[in-house]
Amino acid sequence: GHLCVVGRIQDVLAIEEAHIFHGRYHILGGYISPLNQVFPESLHIDSLIQRITEEHITDVIFAFDAISDADYTAQYLLELIPHDVRLHRIAAGIPFGGELEYTDGITLSHAFTLKREITH
Repeated sequence: GHLCVVGRIQDVLAIEEAHIFHGRYHILGGYISPLNQVFPESLHIDSLIQRITEEHITDVIFAFDAISDADYTAQYLLELIPHDVRLHRIAAGIPFGGELEYTDGITLSHAFTLKREITH
């Protein structure tokens, strides 16, 4: 199955409102940000890895904000997710520094349509 990983509940609401993903979500609870005292153990990362295994997830889509903390979090997760799982990151349309919560549905739709596979 497919699993869409987001930073916050607001991201799920934005994606659902745009009607662009019809599957399961996993909310991390933020992004790794050492400067803000947010470390991997502060987020729902262990439960993500557990879900991927237990729910036989074949594809993971990172629907993250276009900020450096989100990029760092994605890189961190690449090391943990089993190599037989296909990874994707939503693509163009979300400006750097932009937040999904404030992105219009058309832009979000394009970002999902143009998602790209990430190798790990």
